[in-house]
Amino acid sequence: MNKKILSITLITLFILPVLCFAGEVEVGEIKLEWKRSFGTISYLTALIPIENLTNSPCRIGGEFLFYDRNGSRLNRILFYEDLKARENKTIYVREPLTFTCYRETVTFKLSMEIRFFGLTMWGRPTVRGERILTLPPWD
Repeated sequence: MNKKILSITLITLFILPVLCFAGEVEVGEIKLEWKRSFGTISYLTALIPIENLTNSPCRIGGEFLFYDRNGSRLNRILFYEDLKARENKTIYVREPLTFTCYRETVTFKLSMEIRFFGLTMWGRPTVRGERILTLPPWD
């Protein structure tokens, strides 16, 4: 009987809050474009709209990953941003990329992780996600 009460208490205190917070940070439509630079280098510009719907601050970290046809990583672009509770923000990422890297890229991914801070989120695991994107055409 005591084991049953203990397991119900643990589920109520730890597992249910994790399920409830799973969808409370929303990532909007990511906009990608090239900004022309010198020679064979252009800047990949990304706008990532993010909304934190929780009552705790969080840190969004991520990377854009470029893979060739063999699955080897060609390049990566790192970014991170802190969001306050109930804040909307657009993360602006701008990094140079060569035409050679663009031409050899077969798979382009966005990998993100969300870490929550604050007492209300104590014990909450880091949320990780990955999305395959399409590179815009080289200008």
